[in-house]
Amino acid sequence: SILNLTFISTSLVTIVIEEVKFQINTQIHYLIMKLLSISGVTMLFSILAPVNSMAINSSPELIPVPHHSQAFSYLCQNSRRHHKNVIEQRAQIGKQALDYRCSNNGYPLRLSTLNYSIDGVKWYYPIDDDDVDFVIFTRAGHIAGVAYLATNEYQQQYLSPCQLEVVIISLYKLLAKIVMTDNVN
Repeated sequence: SILNLTFISTSLVTIVIEEVKFQINTQIHYLIMKLLSISGVTMLFSILAPVNSMAINSSPELIPVPHHSQAFSYLCQNSRRHHKNVIEQRAQIGKQALDYRCSNNGYPLRLSTLNYSIDGVKWYYPIDDDDVDFVIFTRAGHIAGVAYLATNEYQQQYLSPCQLEVVIISLYKLLAKIVMTDNVN
């Protein structure tokens, strides 16, 4: 009976020791995993944070360019609206000035501050005689956009893009033609 009691005690102690070992191993495993996940997240953040900030700073948003076949206009902050035909005429005058190496009051000038979604060097030329709004174009004469002359709080002037307005009416006319053609057939 003492032998049985000793065997049972030893077995119980062994079971308790094994359970304690299991609990300790589980807790250690849990702490190690938690430590690794915290350090992993910290390391991942420290690696990605500079990359994210570089990506944001190094890739400025491209300004949309109108398609040459669609009707469009530009609305500038000074509430002046410039339509496609006037913009194209002024871009052609600017292109001719580049081609013949002659300038009109120093224009056209090479644009380096705004990032339009069109390839090639961009130039700007005044739309009106007041030198407030400018057409932005490429050497080939493609329209990139329109910008206006703005002034910051330090009284420094810079070009700021005007808002592109695509005329939806031409789309409605096209749809009307399609509907009319379908009704005739």
